[in-house]
Amino acid sequence: MTPSGIESDSELMEQCEAALTGGASALQYRDKNTTEEKRQQRALRLANICRRYSVPFIVNDSPTLAQYAGADGVHLGRSDLNIEKAQIIMGKQKIIGMTCHNNLEFVRAAKLASATYCALGAVFLSPTKPQSTSCPPSTILHIKKMCPGISIIAIGGINANNIGQIAAAGADAAAVISSLFNAVDIEEAAQRLCTAFGKDKNDS
Repeated sequence: MTPSGIESDSELMEQCEAALTGGASALQYRDKNTTEEKRQQRALRLANICRRYSVPFIVNDSPTLAQYAGADGVHLGRSDLNIEKAQIIMGKQKIIGMTCHNNLEFVRAAKLASATYCALGAVFLSPTKPQSTSCPPSTILHIKKMCPGISIIAIGGINANNIGQIAAAGADAAAVISSLFNAVDIEEAAQRLCTAFGKDKNDS
């Protein structure tokens, strides 16, 4: 995921490219603080960077922005458009993820609607979303067992010291912001996260 609150486009692009160089297997653009024109410009540039690294580019909240930028998919929150409407805008072949917090019924509904993945969290205390619903690794493990067949992305307070717990709980991936983009060396931080999760930096 991308950091929010960055004013410099060049800084944002450099940070995201460093994360991809370090082994990040996807990039999600989440930006609630700038104008639509600025988001369009950034999304186009980030989409191009992701294509160079052959990794999926996901846009948060907006299927229309994702479609505009030629993104590989969109991530929907509980208050965004539903999955079916997003599929109409983007096409059923695109990646469509859904925030499901810690709710098994949300996951089942998302799977029924053909979502690509569900995001569960916050797994740990998150500086980005301190008021988020709690979803510890044990809950991820339970949901994974009760609703197989859909990818689970863990989010919230994840770092190189605890990401192994996410992998052990059966999560397919982890979404990381602060422990990656606040690092002095983003590329090295991405490498450590990938290694701790149990994936080589060259894995897809």
